[in-house]
Amino acid sequence: MRRRSLASDTRAAVYVEFLVVFMPVFTLWLGMTQIGLIFAADVAVQHAADAAARSAIVVLPDDPARYGGPEESPKNQINWSEDGEEGRSDPSGLAGILGASFANILPSKGDARLNVIRTAAYKPLIAMSPTPSQVIDSRGSDSVRDAIGAAHWRFAMGLAYNLTAVAVTFPTAPGAEGAQIDGTQTFAYSRGSGMQVTARVTYLFNCSVPFAAQIMCDAPMNLRSQSEEGYHELGGAMYPLFGDGGGAAGMLTGLLQSCFHILRRESTLLYQGAEYQYASEQGGSSDHDDPEGGVPETPDCRPASTCERTCRTGVACGNTCISAMDICHQPRGTACNASEICP
Repeated sequence: MRRRSLASDTRAAVYVEFLVVFMPVFTLWLGMTQIGLIFAADVAVQHAADAAARSAIVVLPDDPARYGGPEESPKNQINWSEDGEEGRSDPSGLAGILGASFANILPSKGDARLNVIRTAAYKPLIAMSPTPSQVIDSRGSDSVRDAIGAAHWRFAMGLAYNLTAVAVTFPTAPGAEGAQIDGTQTFAYSRGSGMQVTARVTYLFNCSVPFAAQIMCDAPMNLRSQSEEGYHELGGAMYPLFGDGGGAAGMLTGLLQSCFHILRRESTLLYQGAEYQYASEQGGSSDHDDPEGGVPETPDCRPASTCERTCRTGVACGNTCISAMDICHQPRGTACNASEICP
């Protein structure tokens, strides 16, 4: 039998061609999968920015009594100071999300009014949260299925991960840089000004697709080079571990063997402010003090001579009577509840 020459022997050529083509095509597929996950997260971040903006335009001018009182949380203003002062621990923050208060263990950054807005942004991003193992080492995912993770793990981890990886800031104008993440930020409102509020959500997305994550995303210590402004804004999270202001805990995150990508989206809406003062700002009672609506009764009775109008079927509101189902936004006036008139 005549032996074939190596140059003319084409047996097993398909296997050689497969080995040559497989790795580039497989790498391309992994990259496309990772890009798809990043784009899906980007859509969720935009939705979170829309939710934060919708919340901000009504929460910022809302009654201070709902957020600790006029002195603690005046309207049209948020405070980025560290938690720990009286009134800073608010159920709308970590306690409202996890059902428990850890203010004494993990002091949060921001006041009650800001935490309500943050909570609105957290909800759309729960589905994008990584599993616990991915946070520690996302490069160790063995498959794309592991990179996607189980739904229950994403939900459970999202409740905690978003507190450190989501920052809601308020730039001075759409697209403006240098958003404030400390001190006191005031939103001036005047009638007819057409003032707008821009809410920006900065999210630290965890890349976990094998091999592609290391190519397309960065380790914690390299995030600043990826986005200087995004890295700065992450310091405005409720419990900042990444970005400016992370402190000693932030330095430890640089040891994580994970890859991240910073996503930033913003939304601008017309400010829903008002120039009138709430009862709580005038030293009177607040509708927040009476969940049933109306002005709550005071323990001291009022002489009948001081009441120009007596409310027997409704409740007193300023100088008139309103339904008990309505909420009163007027300070105490000449109208009285029948039950508070001195016998």
